[in-house]
Amino acid sequence: MEDTIENGGERGVELYVHSLSPAGAGEQQKRVIERLQTLEERGHISEFTVTVWGKRIDISDSKTAQGKEIRRRLTEFEQWAHDAGVSLASFYRARTVESATIGDTITTITLPVMGLAEYVDDELTYVTPCTDGDTVHSVEDHLAELATQRGTSSGGRSHPPVRSLEGEP
Repeated sequence: MEDTIENGGERGVELYVHSLSPAGAGEQQKRVIERLQTLEERGHISEFTVTVWGKRIDISDSKTAQGKEIRRRLTEFEQWAHDAGVSLASFYRARTVESATIGDTITTITLPVMGLAEYVDDELTYVTPCTDGDTVHSVEDHLAELATQRGTSSGGRSHPPVRSLEGEP
């Protein structure tokens, strides 16, 4: 991966967060965004985005653009994890629930409070949180790793672009 970056590759990071997070998570999210801003300013990453997503997604629903985008990303994350020999299962938990709205059972995936995806030249190269055997790799762990690497910088911004993928159950 380092050779790709040194040869002009662009390293981008996508941060996914809940808007209504458990106590303490909001401060943690703020610290992570500040850390990403620093990484961008110092040239370790070329850009980053912050995407707000809900607590869970109905994986059978294909009616909303937000749902389609989250499912597309989750499929991409699962393929990366399979190829990398790591697991996302502890952080992206599937379960079947009764839906009072539609009167049927649905399968949902609970999304982590905070997730991070790293791309080099638009190719997914890392997803956190994940586990490798008994070892948990957190968002903060990966940010520390990124701080030791050089990326191609396009210059810092005062605020990251924020998009919302909420609206899912």
